[in-house]
Amino acid sequence: MAEVYWDLEWALQQQGFDYTYDKRLYDRLVRGEALPVRQHLLAGWTSRIIWRASFREPRRAARRATFNPDIHRVAAVITFLTPGLRFFHRDNVRASAPASDSPGAGPAEPLDEGIAAFYDDLLTCLKDEAFRNGDWKLLEARPAWEGNESNQDFVAFS
Repeated sequence: MAEVYWDLEWALQQQGFDYTYDKRLYDRLVRGEALPVRQHLLAGWTSRIIWRASFREPRRAARRATFNPDIHRVAAVITFLTPGLRFFHRDNVRASAPASDSPGAGPAEPLDEGIAAFYDDLLTCLKDEAFRNGDWKLLEARPAWEGNESNQDFVAFS
């Protein structure tokens, strides 16, 4: 498993790494725009070898400075319900900053009960066989009427 940047995921996978970190998806989620996220997922789907060998986790998503709680939930659903290795950082599941007993960690933040309950539900959902071994497909959001471009604001998949 490797964390890599600069579009070098495929090169490291060819050198023997089983999984590489999908930082590009994380960066697009932080921007908060659906179209770049959809384009990333579509590109990944066409190159399934790289994509299925990706691991994703919105590790900084639990911190309020990166995502507000509603956007955090959206980022987590996209992150953990797309193919690839699901990598949960302890801070996401606990929905707080690092515990003070971790080496080099800062002070612990109070537990966000809403985010913690969300992750409990998400982890329960991921036990379903469909999310573990089902066929994933990116869906196209179409305009509701001619000239309406609100479909650009959606990421939909089954």
